[in-house]
Amino acid sequence: LANSKASYNRTDSLFKQGYETAQDVDNARTQVAVSQSAVDTAQSGLTVAEAGKNSAEAEESSAVNNLNITVNKGQSDIAAAAAAVAQARASLELAQANQSQKPAYQANLNAIKSAVTAASDQLNSAITQLGYTTIRSPIDGWVTARNADPGSTATVGEILLTVQQLSKLYISVPVPEEEIAQIHLGTSVVANLDALPGKTFRGKVTYINPSANLLSRQFTVRVSIDNPGDVVMPGMFAHVTFMLQREPNVLTIPREALIKKGSRSEVAVVDAKSICHLENVTTGATDGSKIQIKSGLSAGDNVVIQSARPVKDGMIVKIAPSIPLSQGSTSPVQSNGALG
Repeated sequence: LANSKASYNRTDSLFKQGYETAQDVDNARTQVAVSQSAVDTAQSGLTVAEAGKNSAEAEESSAVNNLNITVNKGQSDIAAAAAAVAQARASLELAQANQSQKPAYQANLNAIKSAVTAASDQLNSAITQLGYTTIRSPIDGWVTARNADPGSTATVGEILLTVQQLSKLYISVPVPEEEIAQIHLGTSVVANLDALPGKTFRGKVTYINPSANLLSRQFTVRVSIDNPGDVVMPGMFAHVTFMLQREPNVLTIPREALIKKGSRSEVAVVDAKSICHLENVTTGATDGSKIQIKSGLSAGDNVVIQSARPVKDGMIVKIAPSIPLSQGSTSPVQSNGALG
């Protein structure tokens, strides 16, 4: 608004000097009116927001006062009931001391015992009522949801808080139908999380849904992992590797180096003279990025992973920095899932 007014004053001054048109003055005056309207609207919104804030603060104060009144009343009821119990017990002891007058006092003794029982029931009721003002969880864990505020009224069956133990979590993983037959209860897994790079969590398969999803044709597998230090939180995204078999000290190549021709598998090997040879190979287990070579290659061979065009047997190639064949272990199936 201040900027619009300054612009109007400048335009009006230039108009009076003959440097601006009357239309420019009208435009500047209109802009001042528009800015003034925006300021008035914003001021009205601020007034409404402040009124809402004051109302919410008043409701909060009232709820806290109601809670304090309930707690104080419960404590007063307990004190009164305890005093009544003490008085009744004193009367009982006096009556028992005068048992020589038993016939005369028997009826009074029975009445005092009834008073003691009634006072004890009242005390227990007051203790129970006071206990309703404090919520205690039967397990140690973390509060992951709060559905009620202090001072509000709770109904029977209403969920007030959600408490979760994080020492052991599970991951729900979708597994394709062609792989589900290899997975069983107790299958070992390794989980890695995007939110915790460099950390590895081990666990086992604890549940396999016997029915596949009708749309994705995948089975839901539940994996349980230990969570030392409670560093993993529910809802994180995890990459899960199922350890279906272990092949130590095997010869492997990147999957990109394998050439499939029907039922045959070939690998383009480059010799010392930069000449390419297509070699038939027998493959084994895979972990998704590397594949085992059972025969057809030797450790140290240079293989073609990527090329600008399809390679042919006998072709002379230009060798880029090579990746030698490696030895290692394989784990055939990988999948992703969400923690729960």
